[in-house]
Amino acid sequence: MQVDSVIDAQGQLLADKFVLIKRMSLDGHEVDKNFLEKHLALQVADSDQIVRSNYVGFNGVMTIDLDRDNVFLQVQKMNRIGRK
Repeated sequence: MQVDSVIDAQGQLLADKFVLIKRMSLDGHEVDKNFLEKHLALQVADSDQIVRSNYVGFNGVMTIDLDRDNVFLQVQKMNRIGRK
């Protein structure tokens, strides 16, 4: 296993890898940017902390619930939630 974090002599994190989710589509239907930025939820590993963001810089689990019968209805729901 390789560690990609850069830490200084005082133990301060200087640089680390992350994922930034800028776009998402389901079967060609674009998900609203606001949904991605405000409603994706990452359960941080070994913690009760939940981070709502499109920035994934922590170890953990991100789950996106797809609870509609078809893609169009699912994207429509995500976009409606994103506008709230």
